[in-house]
Amino acid sequence: MSEFRSYRLDAPECRDSAGGGVTLEGYAAVYGRYSQNLGGFVEVVEPGAFDDVLGRGSNIAGLLNHEPSRLLATTLSGTLQLTSDAVGLRYAIDLDETDPDGQSAAAKARRGTLRGSSFSFDVAPDGVEWAQTEQGFPLRRLRSIAALYDVGPVTFPAYLATEDDELAVSLRSLSVSTGHDVADLIAAARRNALADMLTPAQAAGVPAVEVDAQHARPTSARRWAARARNH
Repeated sequence: MSEFRSYRLDAPECRDSAGGGVTLEGYAAVYGRYSQNLGGFVEVVEPGAFDDVLGRGSNIAGLLNHEPSRLLATTLSGTLQLTSDAVGLRYAIDLDETDPDGQSAAAKARRGTLRGSSFSFDVAPDGVEWAQTEQGFPLRRLRSIAALYDVGPVTFPAYLATEDDELAVSLRSLSVSTGHDVADLIAAARRNALADMLTPAQAAGVPAVEVDAQHARPTSARRWAARARNH
């Protein structure tokens, strides 16, 4: 199962291209920024996480709201361009305004009703590192993406895991490193008690990670739960 991540910030924008068409641009992922509470842990995408997958030249889709039936562009057709810069993973979609989905995406972006961007992915087996925030909250660092399936604008962005099966994918690496059953980790994550699943020896080996000061830092773990319920 693939995972989905979305961002409220950096909403996509429509721009008139030199050739007379319309390009929809945005950041599918932003480096070094904490996610919201994903269910007992937060996440950060490390710079370089997409380098391997972008270098393989596989076909990646540009979708509206992750819906395969609302295909806007693909990398193989040349209508979707992906670049990794200092900020994150940037996409540029050459919209076909003769297509109803292209018309819809352009109109919604111009009106500001597409509030964010998203991507779906699989992480590499060794591409995850678990750490802690400055407040001791579990932190999942994405260091290498194994597969990138789609990017694009979304109407309701929420950087949250909402299903147990997606949590199972996210927590699999922690299960391997700690020996805890994935179901137990999911239950603890739902209680915002994932940190309690680490023994003192394990916790001592998990480094605290400080994100660059220009990015938002998490508040206390108790406030993460409140924020998650509000999105």
